[in-house]
Amino acid sequence: MRTPFIMLVAWLATATVASAALPQEGDGSRLLVGRWTWTRADVACTEVYDYRADGTYSALSGAEKTESRYTIAAKPNAQGFYRLDAEVVKDYGGQDCAQSSSDDTGLRFTNYLFFAPSGRQYWACYSESKDDCFGPLNRVDADKKK
Repeated sequence: MRTPFIMLVAWLATATVASAALPQEGDGSRLLVGRWTWTRADVACTEVYDYRADGTYSALSGAEKTESRYTIAAKPNAQGFYRLDAEVVKDYGGQDCAQSSSDDTGLRFTNYLFFAPSGRQYWACYSESKDDCFGPLNRVDADKKK
């Protein structure tokens, strides 16, 4: 009788580990943590965002590098958007993809993110409308797992 019990315990442990590695619906932080990239087509400029689980992220936009803090809602609102609040902690300078060289240190902003069902893409919106967005941003680390 121990064999079926051991098999059940092994199956439960495997299922728990596998589900813990996948983003869960309704957990904004787990969906967002990782490296994302987007290329602004009109100027052929790439941005890379590296979101960390500790609530910080680094961004490269053209020649500009920034370090920021963020919080993201645990669950989406009724329209499916996750609210992201961020503050630029340090702007290291350089021209960004918007062709601006201004120092954004201290800048606070809010974006509204919506994720593709796969969890491998998201769009960042300036309001809770899909008409005012950029993207999709593509998960870089997911591509390495192919």
